[in-house]
Amino acid sequence: VKDEQFLTVRSPNVYQKFTEIKVVSPGETLTIDHQNFFVGKAKGSVKISNSLAISASSALDWLNQYPYGCLEQTCAAAFPYVSLDLLVKGKIITDEIATTNKHKVRHAANQIKAMALSDGSFAMWPGYKQSWIDSSIFAYHFLFEAINKKFILSQDVNLYKACSFLRKIAQDSSEQNRNLAAYAAYCL
Repeated sequence: VKDEQFLTVRSPNVYQKFTEIKVVSPGETLTIDHQNFFVGKAKGSVKISNSLAISASSALDWLNQYPYGCLEQTCAAAFPYVSLDLLVKGKIITDEIATTNKHKVRHAANQIKAMALSDGSFAMWPGYKQSWIDSSIFAYHFLFEAINKKFILSQDVNLYKACSFLRKIAQDSSEQNRNLAAYAAYCL
């Protein structure tokens, strides 16, 4: 009997990114000490803008490098792409970048659905059986926004289970779950 298994191999070196934002007033001079940033084969860049939105494109790049596939990171990595139209309108990304990244929302929605549990919640990882309440609410928030922006269809999500799950959390008035209840109510 022969069996083949495919394993994902990741670099043992963790991706590191250092960002520094400086405000330079008119007439001021700024000196950047690059020795602290660029060691060895590191790459660096300097961006200059009159808007803080300049950091948004590098934040999107950073999200694209999320190394894991848990429920929370899957949602967080794809959530900004739900607002591609606003990112283009704000000139944070180009139409070309928006077009090539539309698939990220649908792909994330499919990954999230693979973590669905029978009670309407989601697990932390595909194949896990334990409910992850906090991130389940976050996942439904993402899925509802994706439906509203027409990235996915409403029939792609079991809305009955979603609403039942969120209603149950929203009705929990215990002190320790007040924030989760408010977030679930917001999503409803």
